[in-house]
Amino acid sequence: MIHVGLLTGLLGCTAITDPVPMDEYGELAEELNGEPDWAMIGRTARRTSNNPLENVIGTSNVALLVETWSAEAEGSFAPSLALWGSRLFVSNLQYFDPVWGVGYSLQALDPDTGNKLWEAPLPEDQSGSFSPESFTSAMAVAHGRIHVQHTNFSPLLSTRTGKLVGNGALKTGMDDRISAPLLKGDTLVVETWAEYHSDVQDYRRTLFATDTTTNTRLWRKALGSAFQAPRDPALGSGVVFTVDSDASELLALSAADGSTVWTSAAASGQLGSPSVVSGQVYVVSRPNTLTAYDALTGEQRWQTVYTGGAASGAPERAPVLGADTAYIALDKRGGGVAVGAFAATNGKRRWSTLLPTSAGSSTATSLANGVLYVGSSSGQLFALNAGTGATLATFTLASAVHGVIVAHGRLHVATFSHGLHTFELVGEGETAR
Repeated sequence: MIHVGLLTGLLGCTAITDPVPMDEYGELAEELNGEPDWAMIGRTARRTSNNPLENVIGTSNVALLVETWSAEAEGSFAPSLALWGSRLFVSNLQYFDPVWGVGYSLQALDPDTGNKLWEAPLPEDQSGSFSPESFTSAMAVAHGRIHVQHTNFSPLLSTRTGKLVGNGALKTGMDDRISAPLLKGDTLVVETWAEYHSDVQDYRRTLFATDTTTNTRLWRKALGSAFQAPRDPALGSGVVFTVDSDASELLALSAADGSTVWTSAAASGQLGSPSVVSGQVYVVSRPNTLTAYDALTGEQRWQTVYTGGAASGAPERAPVLGADTAYIALDKRGGGVAVGAFAATNGKRRWSTLLPTSAGSSTATSLANGVLYVGSSSGQLFALNAGTGATLATFTLASAVHGVIVAHGRLHVATFSHGLHTFELVGEGETAR
């Protein structure tokens, strides 16, 4: 046998490299991780809410975090967060307009200091008129562009300047009840609770995809009866995952044309939002059942009932996914938040814990570098050891936790009606800003 290195030298060419590793579902390894940012709800289109690239804040030092800056928001809408490179995007912060008075806007902040880089009060429609009290919802960022769902208008803005890109938006016909958008390449996917369909002359809960380079709709898929709360769709290897009209079945749809790939068997309770990684789709059904499906076929791989969890309430959030563990946080009957960790291979419970919130419910969960962050409606953010469930730190905030981002050595926490709080490790000789 001729050694590869010797053959390379004889031929005068570069060595043959191993093929790029893929998961069992065919996704490139680097696409599983993505950039070291948090570009949308769930961080990536897979909605895993996991940042495996964070290497600063971990189990040994999370308790040493201190708040270094904050941005206030005193309105009635919770801020949403997205992080891309050197910009932290925050929706629903206060905007002061000389005509309209106090309203809401999308802002780009410097994550180092909290300084405002730009502010964008968003127009209501393509005529350019706007009412700054109209709120914005979740965001998705890619290729220097940021998509924001804003009432029934979908602006596409430059991440550098905050200015509208091209004609600026797709008129979606949606009401204000929409899912968190996701971006994969140039494809935007959003779900709405009500859009008019002329073929049935009625409104339907609808999933649609848009080409963000041309602002043209690629396809739309009616999911069933209107005015059912939308779920946040997930996307992996060209397939979009969501639930049907009464939230009893998991759907897999082609991202290319919206056609049905498979439909799961009906669940015994309402399904929440899905998340997907390594060939498995995870979803919680009310009140406390976690199920894993084969992402290629829809076949149920395993199902587990979390007896420590809730007895009521719709599980709208997607499970948080680590390398080999799925995490869920549910409201506990009688108070508190029940958190459980389950093996990805068979659903066996690895640990569980009850967080003693004061009349609060679970609101937000994220994972980074061995730490699981769980927010509550009572304003507490718990940092847990993702391997054992032990509480490492508890942060008390002014109002309900709405979103958590961990990236580049910073913990960013959005709270309902009180804005944004940023925590960092302050070294010797440094002080909090």
